[in-house]
Amino acid sequence: MNINVYVASAFSKDGAGGNKAGVVFMNQPMMSSQKKKLLGN
Repeated sequence: MNINVYVASAFSKDGAGGNKAGVVFMNQPMMSSQKKKLLGN
């Protein structure tokens, strides 16, 4: 499975600092088994 992950920086100034968060846009929800695989369970 290939997933594009984007990083958004909230509360940044001039592109520096801020709180970073990973953002994933999915075409359909992930199954529980896929989520567990991402977590290493």
